[in-house]
Amino acid sequence: MKEVKVQECLANSSLEIAAQMAKEDSLGLLSYFRISDKSTLESWLSGQKMPTGLRLIKMVFYLYERHFLTMDFDQNEEIIIAAIKILALGTATPRVATSHIGYKEESDLYRVLLGKANYSRKSFFAIKSFVETHKDKTASPKVIEATKQDIHVALSSAACANQDQLLIDLVHTIGSVSICLEPLLKNLVEASPNERQAFRNSLGKDERGVFQISNVFFRVSDLMNALCSEKSIETYKTKKRR
Repeated sequence: MKEVKVQECLANSSLEIAAQMAKEDSLGLLSYFRISDKSTLESWLSGQKMPTGLRLIKMVFYLYERHFLTMDFDQNEEIIIAAIKILALGTATPRVATSHIGYKEESDLYRVLLGKANYSRKSFFAIKSFVETHKDKTASPKVIEATKQDIHVALSSAACANQDQLLIDLVHTIGSVSICLEPLLKNLVEASPNERQAFRNSLGKDERGVFQISNVFFRVSDLMNALCSEKSIETYKTKKRR
């Protein structure tokens, strides 16, 4: 497999990539790359600067999915793009992948996936095993519930050393989830009454379950809108004083 020429791709297709970016939700892209600064994203997509580590893997997948980037691999090496997809979409972490495949450092994993280093036959089958293990993985209800509990503990704990970063991570996560959630909810709106009732029942014994979650979404959305600018903050505070 030849080295993936990400910077060259970005430089050669900057206008087309900018046009594609303009069509996409900027919050979704920031959430995908797990950054908060749009100017950083623009500098990456223009080829002026380059992301590193996992964000570079995410960039490779972003460009590959939109047909800006081609990857020169044979039939066996198609497993490489599958591994890149798993990491880019967060189905498994780089730490998990590194451990599963048997590399010492995450940087060793990235070098192989980006074609900067060769891999042995043993490593290839380890990568294939990693892909087979994680390609169809979805979070179980128990995992989701445990995650909710972990987040609650982290937010309420006085021992949390960096709640600012935790807040940023949570907002990015909610942004990513919302992008997936919106089309599913739109489909449900157009579904049959029985399907919509089944959805309500799954969230509680009656409509109150949906109503309570909807209220949480509304309050979070209201706060996020307030944080868009200092003028929005003043508007929010004025409304609350009434």
